[in-house]
Amino acid sequence: MAALSVISLGQEEDLWDALRQDTSLSTSGKKMTSRKSFDPSSAIIDSLVKAHYQADSWQTKRQIPSIFANDFSRSELMLLIPSLSKWRIDQARQHANDVGKGQLVQEEPVFRTRISSAQVQHFVDFISRPELVQDVAFGTKTLKLDSGDSIVIPAVVRTMIPSRTIDQYESYCEPEIFVPAGKRSLYRMIKFCAAPQQKSLAGQENRTNESSHQEMGERETRCSYCI
Repeated sequence: MAALSVISLGQEEDLWDALRQDTSLSTSGKKMTSRKSFDPSSAIIDSLVKAHYQADSWQTKRQIPSIFANDFSRSELMLLIPSLSKWRIDQARQHANDVGKGQLVQEEPVFRTRISSAQVQHFVDFISRPELVQDVAFGTKTLKLDSGDSIVIPAVVRTMIPSRTIDQYESYCEPEIFVPAGKRSLYRMIKFCAAPQQKSLAGQENRTNESSHQEMGERETRCSYCI
């Protein structure tokens, strides 16, 4: 009576009588079963099953069974829709409990923001430093602008691989409290700012000397055969 007085003050007796007359709260000892909202042979179920078969997307095929997935057992659902698996039935029931029966999933839109010109200019200035690029003695490149003009620039080579260059750039931005672009965008920018990679020539002279000595030995051998 104390609990009923909180729910309905002054009407505890009437509320208690209504609760005792409710058949769903019967405590007669019989096993209580969930009350079904649909009849398996009803026209509504047939329409929902047909709509499930005609659905194109997987999300729609999950929303339609969620309307009646909690009203039947797994075996009954698999008899109604043979293509349903146990996993799909669990997904439909979870959809009914979390989102609602037959409700659409409200997907949050994903907004893509372009890289600001300040971020692009900051990275281009960094990779154009003399510590990262070196001029070569020959060769030029023609840079075409959107306005139609062309600029002839000398060819350069990079002294580091792109991954190490980007790591150094991110370390350079930390003390300056500058927010750089994402790594994927940095790789794309360094790809479009094309420049050949400098290769180490250490040991080339030794291999050249070895090949020249080998050729001289072959020539002496041929000469001795000729004599």
